[in-house]
Amino acid sequence: MEQQLIREIIRKFLEGTCNDEEFAYLLAWYESFDEAEAIELSEEEKSELEKALFQKIVSRIPDWPRQLQDREEEQEEEHHHIRSRNWLKYAAAALVIGFMVGVGWWTVQQVHQAMQVNNQTFICSNEIGLNNMTQRMYLIILSDSTKVWLSPNSRLQYPDKFTGKERIVHLKGEAFFEVTKNPQHPFVIYSDQLITRVWGTSFLVKAIEGKPAEVSVLTGKVSVQKNGAEDGEVMLYPHQKAVLDPSGRLIKETEQDQASIQRWQKVNLSFDNTPLANVIASLEKHFDVQIHCSDAALLNYTLTGDFNEQHLSDVLELIEKSLNIHYRIISDSVIEMYITSDGSP
Repeated sequence: MEQQLIREIIRKFLEGTCNDEEFAYLLAWYESFDEAEAIELSEEEKSELEKALFQKIVSRIPDWPRQLQDREEEQEEEHHHIRSRNWLKYAAAALVIGFMVGVGWWTVQQVHQAMQVNNQTFICSNEIGLNNMTQRMYLIILSDSTKVWLSPNSRLQYPDKFTGKERIVHLKGEAFFEVTKNPQHPFVIYSDQLITRVWGTSFLVKAIEGKPAEVSVLTGKVSVQKNGAEDGEVMLYPHQKAVLDPSGRLIKETEQDQASIQRWQKVNLSFDNTPLANVIASLEKHFDVQIHCSDAALLNYTLTGDFNEQHLSDVLELIEKSLNIHYRIISDSVIEMYITSDGSP
């Protein structure tokens, strides 16, 4: 793996800003590397990293004996280095498995070969593939600050840093994009059936196996064409979409089914000690969705907050952080809110 990438993740971890996928990635690296292949870290840096990893693992394993933690903290530094390394290996393996099952997994591949795309060859030296195996949206921020909300059961493949004339990603499943403008370097999304080109806009791409591929534009404009075709490009503007019908024709039409794109409209909402039942009613009205609660008691929770220029996924994330209420996506227009007995997602 690239030293620059792991150093960046270490930095974010020590600052407390890395997410679960990056933490799992760090654990996998820490558990698997041997000293000959490790990146160059000073003894002080190694010690700080090991202590931080150890404490975070302890905090995430509820049955970890308090006596063990106390004893580890009391031991001499050189013994702590040896024991924490061994304990970290076992704990890291357990947590990595949990992350893989629960929140998806980063697979960083060193691809030292040419890839052929539409008769254009490019080299990927550090390709990242992210599978969203959860029932919620997953936000990915690319190196150019483009934001991608990856839907459940979807995969995005992208480079850790864009190079070349085009910013190229590959999608399987569904994702909503807010692309950073850069006219000199168009953003291109390859799926099995469609190629979408954009310079800076927001839009939804569906490339779900067994269903018609489609692209729906919320703001700006994009061009869409069949993968493998040299002509037949379709230009799309706000509230238009292109659908690949069963016969293989790319059809442009006005967005009729608002459910899938409506939840990406940004709104301004404000709540002041408002019962969750009223909050849900407002969200259903603005985003054209149905929101159910698994426990009726949740409807009595109250929420205070301003949601300015936020779409539904942002609002749901903020509600989760404020009230510790989780959500899962049942379909394009149905969402369930729930709470677990131990307060975990």
